[in-house]
Amino acid sequence: RYFYNRAKAKKILKEYEAAIEDYNKAIALNEHVADMYLERGELFLTLNKGNESIKDLDKAVMLNASEKMAYYNRAEAHYLLHELKDAVIDLEKCVRLDKKFGKGHYRLAQIALEINQNRATRDICLHLKSANRFGCSEAESLINKVCR
Repeated sequence: RYFYNRAKAKKILKEYEAAIEDYNKAIALNEHVADMYLERGELFLTLNKGNESIKDLDKAVMLNASEKMAYYNRAEAHYLLHELKDAVIDLEKCVRLDKKFGKGHYRLAQIALEINQNRATRDICLHLKSANRFGCSEAESLINKVCR
C-alpha cells in the first residue's frame, strides 16, 4: 500500500502526474483493489481526462459494484464527454445505492434538466427535494426556480 498511500498524498499536494505514476505502480502490484481505480479515475476526472477516468471507474465498478462514488464520478466523466444519458444512468445507480446522497440527487436533477431543456418533470423535482432534504443546500434555489 506504499505507492497507493503516496499517490493519495501527492494528489492532495496537487502533484497530479506523480500521483498517477504511483497509482500505476500500486495497481501493478495489486490490480484487484477497487479503491485504487476509483481514486485514479477521480484524478483523471480532475485533469479533464474523461476517457481515462471512465476506463478506471469501469474497473472500480467491476471490482466493487456497491461503491456509489464510482458511479458518481463516472457520471461526471460521461458529462465531461457530453454523454448525458450515460451520466443519468450512472447517477440513478448512485442514488439507488445511497438514497440519502444529496449531491447525487442534485447532480442527477441538474443533468436531467439539461436533457429536458430546463423543463422539470415530477422525477426531477423529487430528486431536487431529496437533494435538499439530504444536505445539498444549493438544491433549494433550483426547486424554487423549476418546481411548482
